Amino acid sequence: MRVFVALELPVSVKDKLVIYQEEIKGLYPVGNYSFGDNFHVTLKFIGEVGVDGLSSIKACMDRVVSGIVDFEVSLGGLGVFVKGNRCIIWSKVLDNWSLLRLCSDLDGCLSRDGFVRMDRSFRPHVTLGRNVLCDGYGISNIVCDIIGFSVNSICLMESKRVDGVLMYVPIYRVFFGGMRD
Repeated sequence: MRVFVALELPVSVKDKLVIYQEEIKGLYPVGNYSFGDNFHVTLKFIGEVGVDGLSSIKACMDRVVSGIVDFEVSLGGLGVFVKGNRCIIWSKVLDNWSLLRLCSDLDGCLSRDGFVRMDRSFRPHVTLGRNVLCDGYGISNIVCDIIGFSVNSICLMESKRVDGVLMYVPIYRVFFGGMRD
């Protein structure tokens, strides 16, 4: 199964991002836009794992969040990763020490259990569209409010197709302080 660890977003945040996404689609209609239900902040992409791997991931998640308290995260502004005439369009997570520390601790724990360490710096964001045909310049004209929300857990997500549609399905959630869902 293909998995990653993420922050889930409240429905109210997803709804606001869908509004921005619709405005982007008006400028750049060609691309693969994420479903609002799939919006999240990836903390660690892991990839294909078996049952043993899942156990290790869950144990790391439990260890990493045991001493963490809830914290606030804010999304603000849009950005693009450009490759040729195609872009990944995203909403930026504003600088947040608690989130960076959580991600670093998770990556360290997983690497000690044999998972590959992240090979680049963590740039937290919510992907709104992939493989979008764009020049990247019109994005700066879209005004986005800062969207704040409280974070109290991390979630292990499975990436799979359901009736041909890509879905991210929560398979394990652990709340800060160590409580499990």
